[in-house]
Amino acid sequence: MSNWIEVSNLRKTFSTQGKTLVAIDDVSFSVKRGETHGLVGESGSGKSTVGRCLLRLTDFDSGSVRVADKDVLELRGRSLKQWRANNQIVFQDSFESMNPRFRVDQIIAEPLILHTDMSKDAIKARVTELLNLVQLPSGFATRYTNELSGGQLQRVNIARALATHPELLVLDEPTSSLDHSVQANILSLLKELQAKLSLTYLLISHDLEMISNYCDSVSVMYLGKIMETGDISDVFGNPMHPYTQALLSSTLSPDPLVKKSRIQLNGIPFSPLNLPKGCRFSSRCNRVIDACLDRQPEIFDFAGHGVACINTIGESTSKEKGNSNVM
Repeated sequence: MSNWIEVSNLRKTFSTQGKTLVAIDDVSFSVKRGETHGLVGESGSGKSTVGRCLLRLTDFDSGSVRVADKDVLELRGRSLKQWRANNQIVFQDSFESMNPRFRVDQIIAEPLILHTDMSKDAIKARVTELLNLVQLPSGFATRYTNELSGGQLQRVNIARALATHPELLVLDEPTSSLDHSVQANILSLLKELQAKLSLTYLLISHDLEMISNYCDSVSVMYLGKIMETGDISDVFGNPMHPYTQALLSSTLSPDPLVKKSRIQLNGIPFSPLNLPKGCRFSSRCNRVIDACLDRQPEIFDFAGHGVACINTIGESTSKEKGNSNVM
């Protein structure tokens, strides 16, 4: 299965308060067609910025993004407009992303009017088809957003994103504002749609359980950099970075009889306006060594997935030397 998305060395900064804020730095990952890649990390880690750069909603400083073997940065004019029709986003706040003066049918029809030359009758039929696809009655077409529940609004949000038959959806915290029971329904719907329409997903979330249950691969982000990346079973089943280990230790076990030892993160995070030359996690890490303060660790292939940790690399090297001595 070929990679549908290839993100390489992506960097994005913003100017604020006369300083440079580093939002994402040297971010690289790939996603296979028809699969779901998760971006997980604390608020402010740069997850949403990656998603917006991927869709060219935000221009990036350097690096490259290829989707379906097309260089996103080289697209201009009509080709960029056509490409955007094939790659859509489901926003976190469905209410804020919709015009409250529009009826549901007008909201879903917006991308069809913008990206196609379909007739009014064809658009009306497509809106009805999309409402059925997201499991909403056709009568919802004439309702306004203030007449819908949070779950219904998100279904409309998904229907609008699917209007132009996209192949890629960026899901930016798609269930964070919903009740848990509704979250499960929306995630189940997204899973069904992915299988039915052969969609590729980039799922952005801080919810580790959601990422674990719905993603094929994952990248763990901290202060704009990827700390650990790989298949979900490798990263979550055998976490090697101290940050990933701390995050996973904070999740509840489904078995109430299983007690987990939580790893407490002490220290204060660095400011994205004043980042260190060494590891960005060093101010909170309980395994920090002198080498961590001197240089940024690169992604190192360890235990089947990528890890950006000098300490982990050192342990691996020591074990290899020890094994060679025994032999």
